[in-house]
Amino acid sequence: MTLCIMWKQDNIVHFASDSRVTTLSNSYADVAIKVLSVPFKISVFTTFNKPSKLYSVGELGMCFAGSSINSLFLKESLIETLKYLDVTPNYSEQYFKNLIPILFKQYSDISKSICKTALGEKGRAEIFLSGSMEEDNGDLITYKFSTDSENKSSSEEVLKNNDEYLLSGTGSIQAEKLLSKIKSPSTNDYLSVLMAIINDDNFDDVGGEVQYGTFVNGEFIIYQVVEKLLSSFKATSYYSDSEGFSFYRPVYVMNFP
Repeated sequence: MTLCIMWKQDNIVHFASDSRVTTLSNSYADVAIKVLSVPFKISVFTTFNKPSKLYSVGELGMCFAGSSINSLFLKESLIETLKYLDVTPNYSEQYFKNLIPILFKQYSDISKSICKTALGEKGRAEIFLSGSMEEDNGDLITYKFSTDSENKSSSEEVLKNNDEYLLSGTGSIQAEKLLSKIKSPSTNDYLSVLMAIINDDNFDDVGGEVQYGTFVNGEFIIYQVVEKLLSSFKATSYYSDSEGFSFYRPVYVMNFP
């Protein structure tokens, strides 16, 4: 399992999670990526046998709790689907909610198939997807996909209002107790609660580093979380290899005293 915390503040949606994955009973590895960016590309449909014209591009935010097999297969499926979206201007309505039936069908098909295997209920996962499309006028819309004990899947819109939050996975009850003591939690508060559960020995299947993602100018950015800005850290951490390629990871600094 895991612990995911999702919240909405100032019309911006935020996802945070631990990085622990359960491999076998009482066996764990802190390697899972549970806060994800899922790119999409929309083209203008012309006619068959003619190349489509690029209309818009963007990113969805994704977070999951539960089966990594279920969730990561879904991500791969979504990535392939979202590369080939076509619209007809002045006819197609490009609201995020209109994309949900396509995404939910993929989740439902994958989840049902995995839960029919020997994994059974251990193949279940809760998926959270957030994003915005042209006619949403910048409003971020978030949906939750889930599967019950009878292997029936459902979809619902969540985080409709500012200052709402959701918890999913192991440690949710304890996280709720901690958050209930805080009036108007900030981003630092949510991340602090997640860290507290990670460091709590009563929750062996929640652990590893904190993963935190949020939307910045239409992009879903995933941050490395540090408690203080040390001299060795900059606003962006760069990594290089011997061949000259490099990549960077933005840093979110909590600045605890």
